[in-house]
Order: sequence, then C-alpha cells, then structure tokens
Amino acid sequence: MQTLVGIYFLGESVGLDCGTEMGDNGGMSLVTDVFACPVCQHDAQACCTHPEGVLMRCPSCTHCFTDPRTVAAESYSKEYFRETHKNWFANPNLELFGEIAKIAVSKGGGLKVLDVGCGMGDFLLYLRGKEPTFVLTGIDLAAPPSVDGIRFITGDFYKTDLGSGFDFVVSLAVIEHVGDIRSFVSRIKALAKPGATVVLMTLNEGGLIYSVSKWMNVVGFDSVLNRLYSKHHLHHFTTASLRCLVESAGMEVLSQGTHNFPLAAVDFAECGFVADRLKSVGVALLFALGRIWKGAFLQTVVCKV
Repeated sequence: MQTLVGIYFLGESVGLDCGTEMGDNGGMSLVTDVFACPVCQHDAQACCTHPEGVLMRCPSCTHCFTDPRTVAAESYSKEYFRETHKNWFANPNLELFGEIAKIAVSKGGGLKVLDVGCGMGDFLLYLRGKEPTFVLTGIDLAAPPSVDGIRFITGDFYKTDLGSGFDFVVSLAVIEHVGDIRSFVSRIKALAKPGATVVLMTLNEGGLIYSVSKWMNVVGFDSVLNRLYSKHHLHHFTTASLRCLVESAGMEVLSQGTHNFPLAAVDFAECGFVADRLKSVGVALLFALGRIWKGAFLQTVVCKV
C-alpha cells in the first residue's frame, strides 16, 4: 500500500509517494503525530519517515524539521572537519565572506565580532585580513586552531561565558544543526548590544535542488532527497520560516537573499569517476538555474538587534 503525502514547497503542495514502512526500499513512510513547531510553536504534522528519523512540517510558517525524539545528537570531532565534510571546509565560501565583510567594515573599525560555530575559524581569519582592528571571538564545540589576534573558544555556546556587547554576530551553516533554535537565536540576541548586526546563513528548503529532489523521489530516485533530509541537518528553513524565527526573537530583518556555495565544496559520496563527474555537472546546472530563479541552495539573513 502506498500513501500520498503533501509536502509544501513555495506555498504549494507537492505529492510525495512514500513507502509505508521505515526503510522500505530506502523510501519514507507516513507517520501520524503532532509536535510543536520550533519556529512558531504551532502544531506541526509528521509528514513522513526518513530512513534516519521522522520529518515534521508546520503548515503555519512552512518550516520542516526532524522530530528530535527520533534522532540522537550528532558529535563534532576533528574528523567531522577533516574527513566527513573535508570538501566543505577545504573550500570556504569566499564570495559570501566578502559580502559579510563589506557590511562589517562599513560600520567602522574596532568592532567586537562573534562567530558562533566558527569551525576552523575560516571566516574570522578572512575578516582579520580585511580589518585588523576588529576584536574577534569564535566559539565551537570542536577545538578551533590557535591563532594570534583571534580568541577561539572550545565550549558549549549556551553555557560558556563569552561576555556581551558584541557589535556584529555571525553564524554560518550552524542553526540547521541546532536542536532548540529559539533558544539559540535568543542567546545570540542577548550577547549582542542594541543596534548590533546579526548574520545567519543556512539551507534554503525553497530552493531548486530541494524541489528537484522531491520530484525525483516521486519517480523512484530517493537518494538525493534522503541525503538532503539526513539527520545531519535537523532543520530545513524556507525563507519564510527563517524570517519568522528572527522576527519572533525581536530582531529586524534588514535583508535576506539566496545563494550557493563553491561547487568544489560539495561532499559527494564517491561512486566512480564517471558517476562523480555526472553528479558534479548536475549540481552545477541546478546551482546556476537556482541562482537565476532566486531559488539557490543556501540563504542568508541580515538582522538588526
């Protein structure tokens, strides 16, 4: 027996053909359950079961997330950066770094800058090269490198004493991994001084790649969709749900846009030379089309506290 489940995309409902048992031919199955949306607190419905957990959809703010009761917390050791996502960290998004740096530099010298989930410190290293007078702090669960002129902290973002009064707070490709996103955004706001700038970058579930993956799943090719909705990413923000989250925290959205990341940063599962080249060409095409149609894979929002 097959069940047709509606998944919302850009305000419309798209049919997703799902198996009835978890892991049925690698597919996904319907689960009936309700859970409070972590963005707007409205009732979110279980839309289907991914091989790694239950996916929920909020009909109010459009947010999609993995039911936290169905997955275990992910660990972030040095292997996460060196092996699991080696291409991502070996090819930082310098175009995005440049756009964010322009905003920071325009505010003058001496800014107190905080990078939440700084990883190996790539953005702060880039920013130091653009404006050496900035006071730079980065925090991550994994141990960042030791670099002169940058205060790197290994610790829990919620519990570590970072001080306060930051002029500029950045968090890039982090919030999709966080369980309690409302507390995460509230903590960022508390660390920033009034009038400060906050920049958040995350996935864009309204993007073309997500849309194509859903249609591929309908015709029996579920590998792309299963990878996109892996438990590695607990949250899949639309532009509407990300805006809803930051505004509910009392921040003003100054700008919001979609964009991609370097093709070299994609971490493909290796399938052989020919298959890997075909995947690269396919992703490059979707990146290009998504950018033209303003449905790129990532999104960044710039806010004022």
